[in-house]
Amino acid sequence: IGIVYVTMSSVPHEVHIGVALLPTFRRQGASMKACAFAVQWAVETIRAHRVQARILTSTDQSRAQRLFTALGFAHEGIQRRAVPDAAGAWADVTHMGIVDIDWVVRRRLRAAPRNMWDELFERHQREREELLRWEEFRDSMGLRRTSSMETVR
Repeated sequence: IGIVYVTMSSVPHEVHIGVALLPTFRRQGASMKACAFAVQWAVETIRAHRVQARILTSTDQSRAQRLFTALGFAHEGIQRRAVPDAAGAWADVTHMGIVDIDWVVRRRLRAAPRNMWDELFERHQREREELLRWEEFRDSMGLRRTSSMETVR
């Protein structure tokens, strides 16, 4: 019905994951189950620290992004005109990834975001809370902002 593959990266403890299904077997949940099994195998069996999915620009791109987002992968960026497609035209590559600790935490404690926007808002909220904690820490250390002219005096 298709193939799910996990390949080693040139970066230590990082693997790449990919999936390809025949059109008649799509939209039946097979890719979700197979990719979840592959990520679990990569993290728990071969002890991969990071799993990355690279998605070529195509008609199935948004479906693949929804699949990996549902598995807990974060959108990491788009590499523009990175590789030639089957027709020889340059295609963009979307990078998504998940680190081992996120996989373990999401599998045990909370559900993955439903889409890339939810993932973006959740990450923004975590970063905002982290910044507020840092500012509280900085203020508790007695540091204060001064104008540059005060240091000249």
